[in-house]
Amino acid sequence: MAQLTVAGVALAATFVVYGLLGIAWWSRGRADRKAAARLGSLEIDPYHAIATAGWPEDADRAAAAELIRGGMVEVDAEGFLTTGRRVRPAEPPAYRPEHPVPNALLDALTRHGGRSTLRGLVDDPPLRAAREVFLRTEDAKVPRWSDRREDGLHSAATLTALPLALFYAVQIVFLRKESAPHGIVDTLLALLLVVILWLMIAVPVGWFVLRFWPGRRDPFREHCARLPRHPALAALAEHQNAALARSASYREPWEVERDRWVDVDAPGAF
Repeated sequence: MAQLTVAGVALAATFVVYGLLGIAWWSRGRADRKAAARLGSLEIDPYHAIATAGWPEDADRAAAAELIRGGMVEVDAEGFLTTGRRVRPAEPPAYRPEHPVPNALLDALTRHGGRSTLRGLVDDPPLRAAREVFLRTEDAKVPRWSDRREDGLHSAATLTALPLALFYAVQIVFLRKESAPHGIVDTLLALLLVVILWLMIAVPVGWFVLRFWPGRRDPFREHCARLPRHPALAALAEHQNAALARSASYREPWEVERDRWVDVDAPGAF
């Protein structure tokens, strides 16, 4: 079979694969939309909803609002959270919320001596572990959407481009009679050339697939984003919500000073 014919067959097979992947993508999207129509009757935990609509750490801000509303924590103008009374790290809080997320945040704040910012608590290992366990448990209650972040079709579409690029690289180097290698040295050099050609073909083709292949929509996240604001955040005064926002993005004095020096040293600063 002529090289041109073989190349055409390989290209046609690739189009067939992409056609099948396209049909699978369309079918999955149709099933997702059908399942999304029933989300209105689904009861979603407010902490699960806020973490799904944004970032998992957003649940910490809602938890802090719940603690503030319950009088267990105070927040100052700088964004520092303080327990009702400063505690030693080993001393448990006198009162505990019922929900596991604010409960875990209160424990984390206690471990930090009863005073910290949300940013200072975000990487607390027990708090992060408790948050992840809670979110996994809530995700398990919505099995249709628990794997919504996984997109096997997108990965398959990207990986399909790699063997096609490899085929053409091998064809160019090894299947052309006038450039076929002879001997060990020629073969090793040809293999190196195959790798180089493969990368030269695979990188732009892979980028094209990554850029234009449609990813999976997330109707569950979109639904959570449309839900009413978390009740604890909605119950706080405007200045308290502003303080929590500062707490989540708090920057240490040394960070402010570092950025100030960076700004001074930047071209055109003066």
